[in-house]
Amino acid sequence: MAHRRHAPTEHTRLLQDDDEQQLMATSAVGERLPYNDYTTIDWLHDLVKDSCRYRYVHSRKGVRYAVLAAFDSCSGWIAVAIIGSITACVAFVVDVAEATVSDWKLGYCTTSPLLSREACCAGTTPLLRRTDVTEGCDAFHPWSTSYWPSFAIYVAWALAFGLISSSATMLTKRSLPAVAAKDEDKLDANAASPPVPSGKALYMAAGSGIPEIKTILSGFVIPNFLDLKVLLVKAFGAIFAVATGMCLGKEGPFVHISTCVGYLVCKCFPKYKDNGRKMREMLSAACASGLSVAFGAPIGGVLFSYEFPNPLTRDPGDVIIKNLLVDCRNENSSTSFVCRNETRTDGRWDYIAWLVHGLITKLVLTIITFGTKVPSGVIIPALDGGAFFGRLIGQWITSISPGIFAMVGAAAFLAGLTGEIEYVVPHMIAILVAKWTADAISSEGVYDLAQTVLGHPFLDNDHALQLVQAYGTSPKHSMSFSVSNNTDANPALVEVLIPPVRTMNEITVEVPPGNKVPRALLEQKLNQLHARGLMDAGLVLVQDGMLQGYLAGMSVLTNLYGI
Repeated sequence: MAHRRHAPTEHTRLLQDDDEQQLMATSAVGERLPYNDYTTIDWLHDLVKDSCRYRYVHSRKGVRYAVLAAFDSCSGWIAVAIIGSITACVAFVVDVAEATVSDWKLGYCTTSPLLSREACCAGTTPLLRRTDVTEGCDAFHPWSTSYWPSFAIYVAWALAFGLISSSATMLTKRSLPAVAAKDEDKLDANAASPPVPSGKALYMAAGSGIPEIKTILSGFVIPNFLDLKVLLVKAFGAIFAVATGMCLGKEGPFVHISTCVGYLVCKCFPKYKDNGRKMREMLSAACASGLSVAFGAPIGGVLFSYEFPNPLTRDPGDVIIKNLLVDCRNENSSTSFVCRNETRTDGRWDYIAWLVHGLITKLVLTIITFGTKVPSGVIIPALDGGAFFGRLIGQWITSISPGIFAMVGAAAFLAGLTGEIEYVVPHMIAILVAKWTADAISSEGVYDLAQTVLGHPFLDNDHALQLVQAYGTSPKHSMSFSVSNNTDANPALVEVLIPPVRTMNEITVEVPPGNKVPRALLEQKLNQLHARGLMDAGLVLVQDGMLQGYLAGMSVLTNLYGI
């Protein structure tokens, strides 16, 4: 008896579609796992993959799948709540520990050595609200009452803290792999392979981490930069780095720490773990939480030996800003060091000298310490320098409180708005002048310059567009934008984006009429790409002058060698 083939019903078609979507959501086709250093994620594939995953999760029927769909919709909120909570806890520990360690340079608390001078004198614990430290505190015992012994002990502690911080940072050293031959380009971490030649050394916990995070958010991959080990070393190193008194802050390390927390938390959610595009969405939110805790907690440490003689620069960075923004017309501030000196009638040139000294030391030491291999940030020192400059200018304009000038100066140095609406206009003027001056010197910001100095790749769409628009309009334009190198080429033509002749020859594969490309030719092309350092490039397939397709280099490598 013959069997009749039944036409597929709508139900069976839906089941087939679900199966296909599930396979696509978990497929690694077009994906390069794991990525090498400084390659990019596949944005398009990750977008398609997430769309298929979303349809598969939200198209299923039943209570179980309804709960899964609801959890999938709420997973982002759950993740950011966990990220924010953990980041706040880490920031609290770092801040309290830094305050205590920093005060060890001056003395110790007789009631508990683990309390900072402020908490010791106020008789509180870090969990309780802090109060201003009163003059003369019997509970906090200084190492010495003489200036020079105190100075020597201060410097000794600062050097010790610096050694501890830098030694911890050295534990995160990693050599980025140089371009290797085909047999060394193994993607499977468990597979036996010859040693990969090392490239430049990168200390994962050094600096602020913001240039590297910008690189990661733009789609590039720096393996191990957001690991748990880096998080712990970054937090530990930041405590002792800031406690040295060097001209640095914790705001940059907090951004790196929060991004590490975001990465580790999101790895627990399959929605983000298996999708580089979605992961970077959460990392952006994690960066915001890092900035929040950085400016919600006291920042800075007692400054280094060059700032110790200056009574205006002995306090932590946030306290310096607070002291310089004070309004001496307020009776509650009349007893502060700043107000006592500004109410003098003897010319107060020594006080003005302290302001000049503070401005110069802040700027010079910020330049020096920003490149050191310790966890550090640059925002609070910039605010300090701007506040010193503004307060200095305010000494000769008596109609307005010098604190307003300090506030405007701090905002101008950071090019950000703070303060009341009444002073929006001076803020805007100062920020515009600062922006114009900075643009006249360089069109790149400090983190953009740091990214360039460190050699991290970054795809700047605005910069690329400017190059295209400017091509052929300047006699000094680059000769490498067009294959023809025609100076009269129309900047609106696509040929402006075509690489030089040599690069085009190396990435182009001529497909014969039989549509079969020799294996030896593909191996040769891959070796040429790797020899040029184009680890994330691919091959252009051309037949009879017509574009047939594009093959990513990692995909060719995977299919050739089965890795």
